[in-house]
Amino acid sequence: MSAAVRETGLWLGHRLFVMDGSSFSMPDTEELQTHFGQSGGQRAGCGFPTAHWLALVHFGSGLFQKVIAAPLRTHDMSQVDKLHPELQAGDVVLGDRGLCSFPHLSLLVARSVHAILRLHQRVVADFTKGRAYARPGSGKSGNKTGLPRSRQIQKLGPLDQIVEWFRPVDCPSWMSAEAFAALPEVLRVRELRYSVSQKGFRVKTITLVTTLLDPKIYTAEKLAEAYGLRWTIE
Repeated sequence: MSAAVRETGLWLGHRLFVMDGSSFSMPDTEELQTHFGQSGGQRAGCGFPTAHWLALVHFGSGLFQKVIAAPLRTHDMSQVDKLHPELQAGDVVLGDRGLCSFPHLSLLVARSVHAILRLHQRVVADFTKGRAYARPGSGKSGNKTGLPRSRQIQKLGPLDQIVEWFRPVDCPSWMSAEAFAALPEVLRVRELRYSVSQKGFRVKTITLVTTLLDPKIYTAEKLAEAYGLRWTIE
C-alpha cells in the first residue's frame, strides 16, 4: 500500500507525514503488566496494562507507515529515530513540541527530510531585529537566562525569521555520545509565529520551527496551514 499511495495528497510537491504518540490498553496479564506498566492513577490490581506507541502516518492516505510500541513511560524522542528509515529525501514531517529539538532536526536534515514542528516551550524565540543571543558553552555569556540560543540571520517578516540554532552542550539521554558529537555545531532553521482564532475559544499563539527556508515557496500562511493538518491525526 505504501507504494500505491506514494503520490497521494502531496503538499507543495512533498509527501507529508505526521509523527505522534499515544497509548493503548491490553488484556490484564502479569506478563503485560510487568513489561508495559499501567497508569499511575490506577490502584494496583485494578487497572489494565497500557503501552506507549509512536506512529508515522502518511497524511495523504491515512496509512500508518510504521508503529512502535513500548512501555508506557517511554518518551517519543527515545523511539523517533526508528521511524526515520521510512522517510525519503524531500519528505516533510509534522510534529508537536515533544519532537522539537536540535538533535532531532539535525538527524532529519542529514536525511534531506524537512520538518514543520511546534517550537518547544523551553526554546526562546525572539523576533526583534538585531536582538542579542547566548551561545551554549561559551562561558558566562552562554548561561544568560532569557536570551535565545540562536543567532538571527534574516528577518522575513515581523514574526518570521531565519536563525542559526547552536548545538546544545548536553547530550540527550536517547542519543549516544558518539552520535551527538557527530551533529553539526549550528543548524539553520526558520521560526515563525501566528495566532489561531476560533469562535468560542481563546486566541492561541503558535510558534513553529521549520527547515523550509524559502519564504516565496513556503509562505507563512502555507506553513501554518500544513501544521494545522496535524490535528486531523487525533
